[in-house]
Amino acid sequence: MKELTDIYEAIATEGFSAATLRLIDNLTNDIQYGRKDFDGFTLPEHAGLCKGGSPLIGASIVARYARRSLAAGGNAESGEGSSPANWQIDEEQERLIESWSKAVGLWFEHSDSII
Repeated sequence: MKELTDIYEAIATEGFSAATLRLIDNLTNDIQYGRKDFDGFTLPEHAGLCKGGSPLIGASIVARYARRSLAAGGNAESGEGSSPANWQIDEEQERLIESWSKAVGLWFEHSDSII
C-alpha cells in the first residue's frame, strides 16, 4: 500500500511532524470509512479495528511501522540474529505509539491518577 510506504518514509525522516500526522490521519480515515483495507487483518479483525475508531487504527499504523523498521533496518539483534526479538519489537512499538499519541494529543501523563 503506497500510503503506508509514504507514512513510513515520513516517520523515518520527519518523525511525527504535522505532515506525517496528516498522512496517518488520511489513511486512518480511509480505513475507518471503508475506502481502503488495512492488509494483514482478517475480515473480523478489520471490522474490530474500524469499530475501535481512529485512535486504534492510527496506533496500528504506527505499530506496524515499528515492526517493519526493526526488521528492515536490522538495528536490533535477536537471539537468532536475523530478526528482532519480540521484546525489542514491543519496546519500539511502545516508544513510537507514545510519541505519536503525544503528537496528536491523546497522551495523558499519570493517567492513573486522573481516573
